[in-house]
Amino acid sequence: MDTLTDNRSVIEIVFGKRSRLEVLRCLYEASNEISGREIARRTGLSHQQAHQSLKELVSLGLVEYKIAAPAHLFYLNKNHWVVSEILQVVFDKEKSWLKNLLDDVTDGLPKQVVSLILFGSAAKGRLRAGSDIDLLALVGREKDKKAVLDYLVTASVKLGPKYHYPVAPLVLAVSEFREQYAQGSAFARNILKTASVVKGKMLTQIL
Repeated sequence: MDTLTDNRSVIEIVFGKRSRLEVLRCLYEASNEISGREIARRTGLSHQQAHQSLKELVSLGLVEYKIAAPAHLFYLNKNHWVVSEILQVVFDKEKSWLKNLLDDVTDGLPKQVVSLILFGSAAKGRLRAGSDIDLLALVGREKDKKAVLDYLVTASVKLGPKYHYPVAPLVLAVSEFREQYAQGSAFARNILKTASVVKGKMLTQIL
């Protein structure tokens, strides 16, 4: 177990193990103190992993707890410089980067796009390393598809070095999407349930 006698810096220890970051992120997003069992549930870590990470983070002074028998309730020590000056910035940026990417994509979006829709893992909040940013562009006319696809592909190449998540575009005419939905397409119906509109008309307006 990492301890304060470890010759690495606190930052090296914190960022050196995924489970520690998962626990810190969970506590940062929590509105109040939570138990180790609840932390394990929210992060998907085993109880043992969560407990070990909490023990390490408490020893580093990043996490504190209070006893509410029979449980220990954990919370971030927001006075610790690593939390206030580093983790807060990292986690806030982590939340805003996707919005920034989408803003960059829509800056100059062709007028032929009736609706630009985010779907897949990004829309569900389940992005992982290697994931794509799935975007569906609905256009009014079949002949507009190529120009819009070219724009989105170019945007993906341009933004790749900045965000490191490739944009995976799909372009359909509104009539195509309506037809797929009418035919009971699992893809179209899943889009309606889980996707979010980035720019343009709501799906309910289109269907």
